Amino acid sequence: MTRRSMGAALLALVVTGAVGCGSSSDVKSIMKAINDSNGKRLANFYAMFQMRSNFTGPADQQALEKFIVGMNSAELEAMGVKPDEVGKLFVSERDGKPFFIRYGVKKPPLLGGHQAVVFETEGQGGRIGVFMTGPKVVEVPAGEVETYRNGDHDELPRTESGPPPKA
Repeated sequence: MTRRSMGAALLALVVTGAVGCGSSSDVKSIMKAINDSNGKRLANFYAMFQMRSNFTGPADQQALEKFIVGMNSAELEAMGVKPDEVGKLFVSERDGKPFFIRYGVKKPPLLGGHQAVVFETEGQGGRIGVFMTGPKVVEVPAGEVETYRNGDHDELPRTESGPPPKA
């Protein structure tokens, strides 16, 4: 499978997950809805990077930015990103602060599950936005965010031999 077709397959999985078993003729509006914030976009780009990079997340922000900038304009447009504004993705709209990103996270090659990879710095009202691959978003009390940052709350699929592997 080529890198481009893997990306298309991941986008299809994200859309399918967002709409369930039903279908919609307006894929653009679905993509826009599941990528309506910078945190969601970054988590989805992160998941795409994992799929295209032997299930390993980017090593650092430079690698993630390079990956995003290297996407074609149609892929970026579907995610609600302008090619000349990629740097803006790394800042939360809610608190105006740069996101904390968990780099280098390995995803088991099983489909499904959620890994916490993008985190607001301050959030709002004492609650921090945590954006996961999968996609999934949760808001947690500021005092609990560290357990998400270190991977204790990743939700990975179980295997026949036992619990999910630790990220």
